[in-house]
Amino acid sequence: MKSQPKNRIGFGLHTFRLLLLGSIVSATSLVACQPPDVAPSKTTVIRIAGATAMQPVLYDLTTAFTRQHPTILFEVAGGGSTIGEERLAAGQIDLAASTLLSPTVPNTGLQERSSSSAIRTPIGIDGLTLIVHPSNPIENLTTEQLQALYRGNILTWAEVGGSLTEVLLTSREDGSGSRQLFETRIMGKDRVSLTAVVMPSNADTVAYVAKHPDAIGYVSRAYVTPLLDPTDQRNQSPAGSAQNAPDTPAVKVVALDGQLPTQPALQSQSYPLLQPIYLVSPTRPTGWLQQFIDFALSPAGQAIVGRYHARVR
Repeated sequence: MKSQPKNRIGFGLHTFRLLLLGSIVSATSLVACQPPDVAPSKTTVIRIAGATAMQPVLYDLTTAFTRQHPTILFEVAGGGSTIGEERLAAGQIDLAASTLLSPTVPNTGLQERSSSSAIRTPIGIDGLTLIVHPSNPIENLTTEQLQALYRGNILTWAEVGGSLTEVLLTSREDGSGSRQLFETRIMGKDRVSLTAVVMPSNADTVAYVAKHPDAIGYVSRAYVTPLLDPTDQRNQSPAGSAQNAPDTPAVKVVALDGQLPTQPALQSQSYPLLQPIYLVSPTRPTGWLQQFIDFALSPAGQAIVGRYHARVR
């Protein structure tokens, strides 16, 4: 007996109903499994500018902080300590990087100080380092010799035990914290010779001296740490700047009065050209600014500071 056509039709309708019901259930399940809409986390940008002496350490500090807090980003610029503090006062940045000593800060000024309403928090101790070309045989200069060189009273390296070649001086731009320290501690009331080539940054000074056999300059120890602490594993990271300069600069460090700005010399404050490095906020810091400063003073932050400068904690 043949099957009735209506039976085949009935089976088809039943199957269609099941498929339709399954599709509805599946669609409902898919919708239920979709994650709810989540608003993206708000990104906060912290702007820092100022001392080029602090650019290497700030690069590492900000990188480490952003790794812990991905929504916090940083814009770090140089320009010198004075420009950094002026931009801070004008409300153009959130923190100034500075090595400037306020009038109330004696010598090293390692305690937190305020200038007007600004809060100056020291996070490390820097030391200005004398550098010459690697071919220069000079190993040490006295303060008196260095002063005479920069006054222009000594014209050839032979007068301080070197070769019979003319001394090529380099200095820093007006507003540099390093220049202020050098002129205060070394030059006193005397002026640097007008023949000195003015450099806009520490990195430029290193590059210039590396290319000129008769040149001399002064830079933050952050740019020559592999030459000062060659066996310290903390100093195996790039010591140049945020642009990652070579680990070992092609210059030579020169002792001042028999001392180099090594970690022990800075910690004991026996080296004559040392200065604190500050993070300066316009008022008492709060929120993420305070958290970043706290990080710089934490054990992890101070370990980073120790790659380039002496710690304060």
